[in-house]
Parts: sequence; structure tokens; C-alpha cells
Amino acid sequence: MEINEVKIPLWQLKQAQKIQLGFLPQQIKPWNCLSFSYQYHSFDPIGGDYLDFFDIKGNKKGILIADVSGHGIPASILTAMAKISFSNHAIESDSPKEILKRVNIDLCRFISGSGLYITAFLLVIDQDHILSFSSAGHPGAIYYNNKKDNFQELKTKGLFVGMFEDAWETYHEDKIQINPGDRIILYTDGIIEARDKHGVQYGIKRLEEVVKFSYALPPDIMSKMIINDVREFAKDGYINDDMSVLVIEADLSYEKFKKHYIEGKKYFESKNLKWVNEYIKAFEYNKDNYEVSFNLGKFFLKNCKYDKAEEAFLRLVKNRIVDPKLYFYLSKVYIEQKKYVKALEFLKEIEREYPMFREAVNNIAYCYYKMGKLKEAKEKYEEISRRFRGYSYYYERIIKFINNKILNIK
Repeated sequence: MEINEVKIPLWQLKQAQKIQLGFLPQQIKPWNCLSFSYQYHSFDPIGGDYLDFFDIKGNKKGILIADVSGHGIPASILTAMAKISFSNHAIESDSPKEILKRVNIDLCRFISGSGLYITAFLLVIDQDHILSFSSAGHPGAIYYNNKKDNFQELKTKGLFVGMFEDAWETYHEDKIQINPGDRIILYTDGIIEARDKHGVQYGIKRLEEVVKFSYALPPDIMSKMIINDVREFAKDGYINDDMSVLVIEADLSYEKFKKHYIEGKKYFESKNLKWVNEYIKAFEYNKDNYEVSFNLGKFFLKNCKYDKAEEAFLRLVKNRIVDPKLYFYLSKVYIEQKKYVKALEFLKEIEREYPMFREAVNNIAYCYYKMGKLKEAKEKYEEISRRFRGYSYYYERIIKFINNKILNIK
């Protein structure tokens, strides 16, 4: 029997489809006064479109929209490989061009000669709403400028990912500052290449018209309207590809946040305590700004307002910001409240990544001691004494003290 005659069991196709759909973010929550909404519609049970939202080095966020060549099982395998590769390299770099370069190296290593490839558009958003973007053979994003009431295509040149090892030489990167009320629309070519009964393509102009018409509506309604309009346009024609669209909106509340943030930063740098009230007001509009949340958390901790300190720090933790200073101060909030188990959770995370952060490691032993786990505390202090030999005399005195307590208990 020839390979192309082999029929894949239906249950295997359904499993592959389930796995592929699992790659998509279940929901993209609002972040830093930005709202997100996407629609994904597959032409075949196992499609080739791919969307992702992930953390980027430097407290930034990455938005990826991609189109894998072909459909079926090969497309699902390539999607899985791409997801892992993009996520890994996003931790190492905040440059979309550099990330595309590294992913291309990965995929060329594994799929070279297969005829498979990926088109991709990668967007990196920082805390100040500056967008860096790079394209690899993918349609450009649409940028709607609210104040100017006009459209701009965000696009850079670049070859497909996974086909040519030297494709990195073609990748470029550009930046744009977006403002409150602006919207960015990312899409795959299944949207603009849908045809009516006369063979006329849907096209970018019609897409822009729908964006402008639905501008006053929330992003989730806009994304649905785009898909519905494409289907209505092509109802007597044909759609022969997957369709994906992602809408990003810069909320109007960012203007109010920015006003208080800028004023607060001015006071903070001049060491004027007026910064606290300004940052508190800024925090009400945007709880995702690292500088505002971190400095408020430290202030509340110092003034024994532990609930407020925890709220400020935890918001950053929920954004998956891995920062030893953030974890350290949050653990101090729990230590002050005698919540030693919670404190240990973050202190151990610090030690795994930053074993020479002495104050954090020292507090692990301290938590064991305060919990009455004297044996664990003694062993940890002994370990710390060996790790930080310059402080061994200090730790030997603590170890001796704990050892006496253990002997007295016995």
C-alpha cells in the first residue's frame, strides 16, 4: 500500500485537532490598558493558522500571528515546534527580528527539505505602548490611528520561516508608538483572499472599511464582525483557507494613567512624597505598570500596609514577571505577617534562579526557624555558610545557637 493511500483514523485526527486548538490562548486578558480579541476559523479539521500571546524579556508582551503551509498532521506538528521555539527565544530577546532569526534556525534544522514553512508577523509591546514588529512573508498588520482617522500598514520585508537558513538576512524591524483609542488588526491571508461569486478578492480596503465602521464597538465585537463580513462577502463564492484575525485596542484610560504616572515619576525622582498619591491614582487606571506597582508595593510594605503591598506585588507576579527583587519584597510581606509557607514559595523560586542572592537564601533558613523546623533551619544555615564563606563566622554563631535549642528540646 502506498503512503498516500493510508487513511488516518478519525479519532487520531480529532486528537490532533484538539491538541492544535490547545496551542491557542484560551483568552487574552487585558494588559497595561490594552484589550485583545481574536477569532480563529479553520478551513480543515486541522488548520494551518496559529496565534500566540506570550511574555517577552524585559516585562514586555509578544503577539504572534502565523500561517503554516498546508494543513493536516504535518501542519499540526510544525505548529507545535514553532510554539516551543517562539516561547523559548522570547525569554532570551525582546527584538522581534532576532526572535524570528532564532526560530528560523531552529525550524530549518528540523524541517529542511520537507517543503514546509511558516509566514509570521511578530509584535512586541512594551510598557509605554511602543510596538516593535517584524514580518516573515506574512501580510502586514493594519494600524488605525484614532486622532488622525486614517490607516497605516505595519509591514517589514522578510522571507518565510523554516525554508532558507540565511532568511535571517532579509528580516527587518520597525517601531511605532500607539495612543489611546488606536487599534491594531492582525490577520492571515484567508481573510483578504476570500472571493465572491465573481472571483473578486475581499481585499485590504474592505477590511479597513469594516474596522472603521465597527470602531466604536468593543474589540471582541469588531473581530466577530470582520469574520461575519468575510463570510457574507464570499457566501456565493469560496473560502479555501483558514481565517484568523486579532484586534488590539489601546484603551482611553491609558491617557489618565499616563497623566498621573508622569507627574508621580517627577515627584519620585525629586524624592517628594507627593509621588505616592500620584502613583496610587495611576494604579487605579493601570495595575500592570511595573514601576508604579513595584514602588507602591515597597512603600506600603515600609508603612506596614501589607494588604495593599501584596496587591501591588501580586499583580506583577500574575503578569508572570520573574524578578528576584519583586519576589524578595513579596516574601517580606508574608514574613511580616508570619505567613512563612507563602514566603518560602517565592524565596525558593529566587534561590533556583539566583542562588547567590544571599538575603533571599538567608530568609529561607529564617522561615524554617520561625516555623519551628529547627533541623531544616540548621541545615540551611550550614549550606549558606559554605556558599558564602565571607559570612561563615556570622552563620556559625547562628548554627551554634540553633543547635543548643535542639539539644535543649531533646
